[in-house]
Amino acid sequence: MFKKTLTICMSLALAASISACGSKDNSNTSAEASKTTSTEATGGDSSKSYVPKELNVQFVPSQNADTLEAKTKPLEKLLGDKLGIPVHVTVSPDYNTIVEAMASKQVDVGFLPPNAYVLAHDKKKTVDLLLQAQRYGVKDETGEDTTDKVDFYKSMIIVKKDSPIQSLKDLKGKKIGWQNVTSSAGYVFPAAELKQEGIDPDKDVQGVTIKGHDAAIMALLNGQVDAVAVFQDARNTVKKDVPDVFAKLVYSITLPKSLTTR
Repeated sequence: MFKKTLTICMSLALAASISACGSKDNSNTSAEASKTTSTEATGGDSSKSYVPKELNVQFVPSQNADTLEAKTKPLEKLLGDKLGIPVHVTVSPDYNTIVEAMASKQVDVGFLPPNAYVLAHDKKKTVDLLLQAQRYGVKDETGEDTTDKVDFYKSMIIVKKDSPIQSLKDLKGKKIGWQNVTSSAGYVFPAAELKQEGIDPDKDVQGVTIKGHDAAIMALLNGQVDAVAVFQDARNTVKKDVPDVFAKLVYSITLPKSLTTR
């Protein structure tokens, strides 16, 4: 029963938190989330289950840790009020740590990208799927929301508008900003595509590890790297501070559907 309640509360709290963080207004978000998660939860065990004294929730550092933590902190009160227990929300220092924290039971609920989930579920045998994120799709050229909701996201390699890099092959010998090697969008899938083009991501390019997709965008804007691999569309993470980011940085390399992750 607690798992069912947690699923519903997590969905409602996330919807409220996202709305509070300034996303596009959608008056039906909470209602839709409640309807969706209630349907998913009905198949669970309705018998009495263990109720923890507190709940530890953790996110991966997809953005600057301080920025992301400030956005996620409202979840503590929202979830705590709904569940009736103390809730602690933190941001993992990297993608591997959250998996280890869940394996050692230091974290109860983790928001994992595909690769980290596979590692935690298939290899560590420590996690089960509670919720799958659903969001509006993103237009390739503008980064604006589409009208359709999707349960996947894309990886993208972006460059400066005047860059000579027009294809994956052009990346050979260039300096690329990667995320952690376990990041699905920021390393795993783009690196796999480079290998398919005959480019060794470890030897044929100058890889630079950057912590946070927003930091990667800024590194590209500042000329520290020639290209970055990020989730679609990470340019939106800096749009408030750099309003013309979409004019300066372009999605010039069309990545195949294999880079769509669920």
